[in-house]
Amino acid sequence: MSVWNWIQVAVAIIAALIATFAKGMNKWLGFILIVGAGVLMIIMSIVSKDYRFLGLGIFAILLAILALIVSATMEPAADDDTLGGQVSNMPAWAWIVSVVLFIGALVPAFILKAPPNTSGQIPPTSQTGEPLKKAPPKTPPKR
Repeated sequence: MSVWNWIQVAVAIIAALIATFAKGMNKWLGFILIVGAGVLMIIMSIVSKDYRFLGLGIFAILLAILALIVSATMEPAADDDTLGGQVSNMPAWAWIVSVVLFIGALVPAFILKAPPNTSGQIPPTSQTGEPLKKAPPKTPPKR
C-alpha cells in the first residue's frame, strides 16, 4: 500500500471515531467537518500542485461561514465510508448565493489543466509497480 492509501485508512478511522464519540456536538460538528474538508482540499491542491480543486476547498469554507452568518444549522452526515456535514434552515437568498459560489468554484476545475508529468513516465500505481517484462520474440510456426 502506498502512503496515500495509509492516509485514507487513517482518515476513515478518525472519521468513524468522530461520528461515534462526538454525537453531542451536533451543532458544531457539521461546521467543523465542512471547514476541515475545505482546508484539506486546499492543502492537497497545493501539495500536489494540481490547482483545479482549490476553488472547491475555498467554497466549502465560504459556505460554512455563510451558514454561520445566517444562523443555519449544520449537522454531521455519516454514510458507510464518508463523513461530512449537512446544511439546513438557510434562507432562500443564502442558497442562491451558495449555488453561485459553487458554480464559481467549478470554473477552475474546467479551465485549469492537470499538472504535466515532468518525468515522462507513467505515474506508478499498484498495477504498474513492477516494470513490464519483455515478451520473447515470436517465431513463425514451423511447417
